Amino acid sequence: MRYRFRPKRFRIGFKAPEQPRKSVVCGSVLALRLHALDERGSDVSINHRITNWGTEAIELAAWALTIMRGGGETFIPNEPFAPYGAKTLLPVRNLTLWSYTDLSDSRWSFDDEFIRLRVDESKPEPQKIGVLNRQGWVKYKVGNLVFTKRFDFVENAVYPDMNSNTEIYTAGSFVELETLAPLRRLAPGDSTEHAEYWQLIRENKPASV
Repeated sequence: MRYRFRPKRFRIGFKAPEQPRKSVVCGSVLALRLHALDERGSDVSINHRITNWGTEAIELAAWALTIMRGGGETFIPNEPFAPYGAKTLLPVRNLTLWSYTDLSDSRWSFDDEFIRLRVDESKPEPQKIGVLNRQGWVKYKVGNLVFTKRFDFVENAVYPDMNSNTEIYTAGSFVELETLAPLRRLAPGDSTEHAEYWQLIRENKPASV
């Protein structure tokens, strides 16, 4: 089966396998479904569905990786700022680091609106972070193109990687935008789904994300 989506001046092709591919490790099956949302725009939705075809229950989460063209910058939104007071004594976000994460690396920048990770092909050392992102989106900008991945945040759910639902990674010119669904325990035959909503826009002139 073949799905094809043609926004103006772009064409994205997706070819699905005739049969879903089973994991040798856990017997799970991942199926992708691509939907066009707007005939005249660039919006698409992608639904990731994992089914446990094994004989035992397993705990897992859908993990959606999107590899982007190098040379750009990723943006994770910060949680809304609120001044110190009796109602703001509790934290609003986690920050998950890997052993190779170096926050002094010049590719990272942090401001009041975003966590930013710049892609630099001259720096092959990998960098990655994860966060619990209640805003439900992550962006990548290269030139005058802005790509946005949106997803649903599930309140009180437990996410993988120390409760991260958004992760960004780069090494040299390689860059990934990753979203994660909550952890689910699937009995044999059960499924879990994770939906993403993609948008690609072209800015007429440089602008803030």
